[in-house]
Amino acid sequence: MMRLTVNTFLTLDGVMQAPGAADEDPSDGFTAGGWQVPYTADADFGEIVTSWLETPHTALLGRTTFEMFRAFWPQVDDSDPVARAINHTRRYVVAHAGYEPDWGETTVIDSADPLPAIARLKAEGRGS
Repeated sequence: MMRLTVNTFLTLDGVMQAPGAADEDPSDGFTAGGWQVPYTADADFGEIVTSWLETPHTALLGRTTFEMFRAFWPQVDDSDPVARAINHTRRYVVAHAGYEPDWGETTVIDSADPLPAIARLKAEGRGS
């Protein structure tokens, strides 16, 4: 059985957002984007994130995160270990039926009922 591991960026007061730019995700009036980089973007942080991705893995992403990744990571050269890992791993995106991911080896999991598909992935060990 494949293990499902969640890697997330979370503040002590409950803000969950990737270490992107201030305007990365202003949905629902969120104005604190980019909060993390000034506090954590150092060599240790880079090593931690890189270690997450250097382990053989399969990415399971929500549609919004997937679209942010798809817009950014294919533009980054494979000499960057994070780009290499993200661009060349199998990806699953939870999105509506008929969604066209248009990015490498990506499979859509229907958002109408994603849990059975995710359970099958874990049970079958597909991915990495």
